[in-house]
Formats: sequence, structure tokens, C-alpha cells
Amino acid sequence: MRIRAMALLLTLFATMAAVVAPATSANAAGTRQCASSANLGRICVTPQGSNGHYNAEYWNTTSNSRYVDFNLEARGIGTFGSGGAFTVVAGGYRSYVFAIGRPDACVRLYLYDRTGVYAPVVTPYTC
Repeated sequence: MRIRAMALLLTLFATMAAVVAPATSANAAGTRQCASSANLGRICVTPQGSNGHYNAEYWNTTSNSRYVDFNLEARGIGTFGSGGAFTVVAGGYRSYVFAIGRPDACVRLYLYDRTGVYAPVVTPYTC
């Protein structure tokens, strides 16, 4: 009986480690970084390999349409716009690929509310 209980505990700990590990690595350098705001929704930025492209994503998790704009800040390089503001309906999704040609850049994504009502949402840097 003791061996069976020990085996069950080991299985439980192994399962917990497998579930916790991916959440920890999701914020490692060079990976997807995300941020959320109750007023605007959720944004993420993901490096797209060695070509210097960065995928920006926005989910409008609010109950109203939002008029917003992406900007990508590359530390020590500059800020890049997405070509203007856009409207996303409630529950909607929008993405944009920034092609800055610098795969070694440390970047973070900004989502600005272009109506001026809400503060921007900003992701942590990904390098």
C-alpha cells in the first residue's frame, strides 16, 4: 500500500511540474509578451524568427468597439507605427506584422486608445 501511495504522489508531482513549467517559460526573453487592460483588452507581441518581423495582436475583450493604434518600440532603435488607427468591434481581433529588419532588437508593443479616453496598454520587452 505504501508503494502505491508513493507512486501516486510522484505521479501527482510530475503532473504539477508539467503544468507549471510552460507558464514559467512563456515570459522568457525572446518569446511572446502580453499585457491586458480592462478598458481596452489584451495585446501580445511575438518575434517571428530571424527575419526581424514582430507579430502584434489585439483582442478587444470589452463590450464596446474600440478605436486603437499599434506602435512598436525597439529599444535604442526607434518607434514604428502600424499605418494608422483602426476600429475593432467588441469581441474582435486584429493583428499586424512589424518588419523592422532587426531580429536582435528588444521590443515592446503599445496599444493606444485614439479617442483619448483610456491609458495605453504596454507589453514587457521581448529580446
